[in-house]
Parts: sequence; structure tokens; C-alpha cells
Amino acid sequence: MFKVKNGVLIDCRMFIIDNGLLKDCEYNYPMKLGVVILPEGIEALGCCSMERFACRKLIMPSTLKSIREHALVNADIDVIDFGDCKLDDIRAFAFSGCYAKTKRIPDSVRIIESFGIRDLNIGNGKILKLPSSLREIHGLAIHFDEYSIVEVDEGSVTENSGLYKEILWSLYSDKAKPWLQVKVFREKRLVQEFVISSEFERIGKRARLIRGNKVDYQLYDEWFGKVRNKQCKLRMAFLRLKWPVDLSDDMKKKYDSYLSLDKLLQFDNGGEDISIAYRKELENALLSCHLEEGLENAMQKKDGERIAYWLGLINRRYGVIEKSLEL
Repeated sequence: MFKVKNGVLIDCRMFIIDNGLLKDCEYNYPMKLGVVILPEGIEALGCCSMERFACRKLIMPSTLKSIREHALVNADIDVIDFGDCKLDDIRAFAFSGCYAKTKRIPDSVRIIESFGIRDLNIGNGKILKLPSSLREIHGLAIHFDEYSIVEVDEGSVTENSGLYKEILWSLYSDKAKPWLQVKVFREKRLVQEFVISSEFERIGKRARLIRGNKVDYQLYDEWFGKVRNKQCKLRMAFLRLKWPVDLSDDMKKKYDSYLSLDKLLQFDNGGEDISIAYRKELENALLSCHLEEGLENAMQKKDGERIAYWLGLINRRYGVIEKSLEL
């Protein structure tokens, strides 16, 4: 039926190919093959055409353009190499139950349908690079909460692409990761960074953060104060000041204030020395809401020295206040 040499499949008559479409595979053996190179000329992997196929490494042909629904469902493959194929679309459930590793999804891919590559292990580490040609992402196509950073092309950041919706729902439904950072590129040049938090679903009540082909920073700035996760808020503040698109003076002060509060708390908690001039600079950036947050932090720790510090700072900034403290 097929021949193997040095672990590589060298006789491809096991594949049933009709006019560029891989329709089926006569592989019904319990053994797991080594390296399998799909023959050139294949343009599409048909529906269920490689269901339960088993090999250590699968190399796609350069002619491949489409992977149809359930094409590799439940396939037992260790590694998939897309090589230089010009793959255009990955259809629904194409790799469902296939947990193969792959370095990347080809940059030529424009469409990924529902659950298309959700089970694949893409990349190495916590950064997911999406195809630069990607323009449509359907329901739960990708398991985003496995990553800390998603890198996308500017053309993917549109209201109709589904990017925001799918990231939000992946984070919100799986609960494994509260937020991730999106890095936006234009011809390989970084032009924008922002955060998507699972809390946006609760805060925004289905409002869309991306409208047209732009991030709605008015909503983003409004939601900042309602986010509860501290690390998420810090990253939001840092990136917002780094990329101050449509940033008002009032919001700039709020972001500056939040970062200044965090720095003061870090110095206080770590016992590190801080110059008087630098402390004054941080203190002067604080708004009343963040002064109160600093006081609340000290009260939660029942730290009398820090409580006195924050009360003194509040009094100097806003006049004498009275607090009933239970230490």
C-alpha cells in the first residue's frame, strides 16, 4: 500500500487525489508513520480526508490553498510544517482534536472559521503571531488564552474581522487568563499596542471596542477605571501613555497618577530607598482617587506608619480630614 524509507513516506499512492483535491486516505493502520510529505499538486484537503491520520511530522505541499471542514479531525500528529504553501482558508473544525505543534500559520491565510485551529499548538512561548493577511476570524477559531501577546497586522484590526470578539470571548469563556496584549503591525513596523481584558465583557455590556478600522479609545479610557485586575490596569496605563492616540489631558493625568501610585507602593513594600525629589514628583502626579487607594492599601495591611503617611499626604493636598481607623 505504501513504502517507507528512513522513516519518510516515499510512496504516496495511499492518498486519493482528484483534480487537486485530497479526498481520502487509505491509511487504516494502528502504526504511527514518521515523516509524511504530502505530494505537490494538492490544492485542498477535503472534508475528513485525513481523519485520525497518525504521523510524527506532516509537511504540507507548496500548492496547498485550502483546508476544508474536519479535514484533520482527531489526527495524531506531533508536528505540522506548512513550509512555503500559500494557504488561503482554514475551514470550520479543520484541526479539531488535532493537537499538533506548528511554528506558525502561513501569512497568506485570510479566513479561519469556527474552531479552525483552536486545538493546534502554535508558536513557541507566550506570543501568538497571526497571519498578516488574516481578515476574518469566526467563532472560537483560536485558543487565545494560551498566550500573553497577540501580534496582528493592521488590516486585521477591524470591526468586521471578528478579532476583538474572538479574543474577548476566548478570555471570558475559558477564565484561564484575565487579559492579553495586542501588538499591531503595519508592514512589519509596530504602530499600536493595547490591552483586551476579559472584564470588558462585564464592563462594556457587548459594546464594541473596535469600530470601523480603529480602536475606540474613548470607550477604552472609560473602561480603564472599571477594570479590577491590577496588572491589567498597569499594562493599560503604560501602553496608553506610550501610544497616546486621542488621549485627553484629563485621561493622561489619570494614567500618570495610577502608574505613580504603583511606583510609590513598590518602594514602600520593598523597603527600597527613594530620593525625596523623586517621591515628590510621584506624589504630585497622584489624583484624589489614587490617594485614597494608597490609604486603603495601607489600612488593609494594618500598617500604621504607611497609614499616617497617606493621611498626611491627603491632608496636605486637600485639607485636614478625619478618619476613624480601627487598627
